[in-house]
Amino acid sequence: MRKLIIGFLWLISASVYCQIDFVDLSYNKNRFKSLLQESEKENKLIFIYFTSKGCGPCKSFEKKVFTDTTVINLFVNNFINAKVNWENKQPFLNKKYLINGFPQFVFVDHKGKVVHHMRYYMEKEEFLQVGEQALSENDNFIAWKSQIENDNYSYEVVSKYLRAIERPRSFMDSDFKCESQNILDKYFATQDRSTWIEACNWLLIKNFVANPHSEQFEYLISQYEQFTDRYGKIEIDQYIFNVWSAYTSGCTTCSDRFKLANEEILKIDFPPIRAVWERKPAMEIYDEIYKEQRKTKEECNHSKLDSLRLEFYRKINKPLKEHYYLYSAYQINDWTRNVYQYAKENDDKAVLIDCCVWMEKLSEITRYFEVFDTYSHILSALGENDKALEMQKCALVFAQRSKESDRIIQRINKRINVLQEHE
Repeated sequence: MRKLIIGFLWLISASVYCQIDFVDLSYNKNRFKSLLQESEKENKLIFIYFTSKGCGPCKSFEKKVFTDTTVINLFVNNFINAKVNWENKQPFLNKKYLINGFPQFVFVDHKGKVVHHMRYYMEKEEFLQVGEQALSENDNFIAWKSQIENDNYSYEVVSKYLRAIERPRSFMDSDFKCESQNILDKYFATQDRSTWIEACNWLLIKNFVANPHSEQFEYLISQYEQFTDRYGKIEIDQYIFNVWSAYTSGCTTCSDRFKLANEEILKIDFPPIRAVWERKPAMEIYDEIYKEQRKTKEECNHSKLDSLRLEFYRKINKPLKEHYYLYSAYQINDWTRNVYQYAKENDDKAVLIDCCVWMEKLSEITRYFEVFDTYSHILSALGENDKALEMQKCALVFAQRSKESDRIIQRINKRINVLQEHE
């Protein structure tokens, strides 16, 4: 009996320490002050995890990274761990540390000074490296910043520092004049132009250059064939498309810069850039679909929703078949689910067949489990049960690899069982 009790207590103890207990600093200034005092007393940095209520990547990160034993051990043993969750109003620490995207990870000392900073979703291995960097004396944000200020524009320093600071994604109204672009310009000025195509420089361009009028982007366009020969058409076209998509979108749609960007794109006859404009009419309709779906069941006009879905299909079908590899798998899957819903409810086989073509193309270049799940449903609606079962099994494999929830795994298994019964 004593052994059972000891074993039970050990399990309770293990469950307590097998997690990171975050102090909630969202709206509590006094608690932050006390943590600063604790930081000085324990000689530990404060790790602050910035998240928000509707952040999908944050939820995925919490599920896949914060639950890892190695991550837990590193952060529990070496840091005072805190969390800031933006729910209804902006938390005071978001203003203090200029947080404008999620997730973000900030390490501060007992004076509240930033020692290390990293942005956005990452896998476990990279996040462990972030924690180790925070503990380092010469390989963290504050060290990289010091080296940049002393004109050290080596690839190693520049690539790390750019990963930590704000990326030049939304500076359209200021001609992309920002710290990131300034550093990029200074770095590439140290490189012979003939080396801009090399792997390390391509990574900097792909990950950080967002101004379509920058020297780096214009160089890529001028050397398009050489870049596609070396890195593949899909990778290069996706990058070009994403830059121009960002350039012609954003929250400042009434600005002169936004209007100019849209005028510019109409004059360019370059497939991955033209594709940005070709999808625009469809996306305007999709915004209307989204608004209708946000309504309650009683408020939603289902006849209007059907009409919108059909019109969206007509607008997106040609661009999607031609440029499916340019759009994100998440986006295409969402579009297809909506069009499939219309086709299934209205027994429109022609539309179902086109949806099947979209998913077949997408399944060749992605491992996103929802794509294979959607593809399976469409195949079933077309009576192709054997292939539907095959795709559903693929969905299970990729869902397990990405560590999806038990609920999702059970849902996929349940559908596999149903399909097997109809073999």
